[in-house]
Amino acid sequence: MAQKESKATRVSDYTSSKLVTIDSDTSAFEIANRILEKQVSAVIVVDSSKPVGILTERDLIRQVIAKDSPPSKTPATVRMSTPLCVYR
Repeated sequence: MAQKESKATRVSDYTSSKLVTIDSDTSAFEIANRILEKQVSAVIVVDSSKPVGILTERDLIRQVIAKDSPPSKTPATVRMSTPLCVYR
């Protein structure tokens, strides 16, 4: 009986190469529009070109819309998930 070769699973096997970043002071309103425009479900929040968090569609619904926060005045840093773990 022949053994099957074991293939290492990589994170990139399950992710898209469409990585969208936004500045930390970008409003939730602008983020929602960027998510729609780029057809992604999340954006990486950067501060001085350094990744500091992630904001997903679900975050926007739960942390902005459901809490009745004004989207045009709610910056990414208030509602993003952090710390951001980076795997290569």
